[in-house]
Amino acid sequence: MDRIAMGQQRINDFSHGLPAPRVALFTGGTGSRELAIELHRFDPNTSHIINTTDSGRSTRELRMLFDMPAIGDLRSRLIDLSDRTSPGYKEATKLLRHRLPEEATPGSLEYELNHIISGKHELVKNIIDSPSAPSEFAKIIRENIRSFQTARIEAEEQKHSSFDLRSASIGNLFLTGAYLFYRDLEAPIFLYKQLANVRGEVIPATLESIHLAAQMSDDSVLIGQHLITKSDLGPPKRLWFLDREDVSGQRVEPKINPKVIGALKEADIIAFCMGSFSTSLLSTLRITGIAQAIRGSSAAKLFLANPLEDQETTGMTAGSMANEILNVLKEKDSVPGNDTDYLHRVITHNTSGNKTLPGGKKLIPSTRGSLNRDIELIKCPEILLKNGYYDPGNLASILMSFYWN
Repeated sequence: MDRIAMGQQRINDFSHGLPAPRVALFTGGTGSRELAIELHRFDPNTSHIINTTDSGRSTRELRMLFDMPAIGDLRSRLIDLSDRTSPGYKEATKLLRHRLPEEATPGSLEYELNHIISGKHELVKNIIDSPSAPSEFAKIIRENIRSFQTARIEAEEQKHSSFDLRSASIGNLFLTGAYLFYRDLEAPIFLYKQLANVRGEVIPATLESIHLAAQMSDDSVLIGQHLITKSDLGPPKRLWFLDREDVSGQRVEPKINPKVIGALKEADIIAFCMGSFSTSLLSTLRITGIAQAIRGSSAAKLFLANPLEDQETTGMTAGSMANEILNVLKEKDSVPGNDTDYLHRVITHNTSGNKTLPGGKKLIPSTRGSLNRDIELIKCPEILLKNGYYDPGNLASILMSFYWN
């Protein structure tokens, strides 16, 4: 029986009462989103470990004004894991996914935001008028956005700066309001989980406000995840963390969120997921305490190798990516273990060669190279879609095939 069939049988067993595995995913915002949604359909026992170094779009504006951890990827995953059958889900999610216009005057942006806070905006009215939405939904969302607005005005006066509302995510503003009120990153996550009946856990890898810096292939230094990801200089040579997004920022060694330790200790499966390889995955694994927690876990440890090449994986193979993961983990572990203490299997496609797809997309070769022979490299048929991305249903089945109760 192949891996997909084995995994589908396990999923069928879960639906008939067999306990589902506890899965811990090292994941970013979008690269493994479809897999997360697929797992959410049948398995609520997932922990999504997400770093807080994102610096794109409105997230960066919030970070620069309030010196806070990145909240955008957390918001995105919370929405993905919400119970779609919950009363008011559709109306509340539509508001929280809404972004203010990219092309608009400051005055019109302020007007729309104030209409949301006052309850006059159509998206808020839809929640209030919904016969199924709890009456508290609109009030809680509005009050937290009001908290953001009050804090924003105070911060702008103190810093003599202006917050750019263009393309601002309403969900980000909502979570930021709760974060600023409690000064605790776990508080807005807990609040959203209660509102939307989120299944599974969304766990910040660290609770500290940190920024990503990288030495690139030409030895230049880029500060900020958004700049590193967009660079055409290939995979970074070295990554580290700063306390602020500035050349004068001080190097810091952030500590692991204790909830991550618990999730890894209890996990039956740990998966290093595809996504932004350096700025998402490797950066998370560099947080102090992550390597030790992975080594100490008895879970099956899998790397779901990226199928498509991008700026962060240029020239790499499935095997060389796995070696980079091992290098980081052994470097950061106070008592480095063997390769198989951190990784057991690499999951990749079975398409041979360095194939180029329509649109100029390029498949990452599924070769092992110098990867330790004790680590199994599994080339899976029927895993790639025509666009070069993984089929999320088949990938979820493959993941589940490694769980045996």
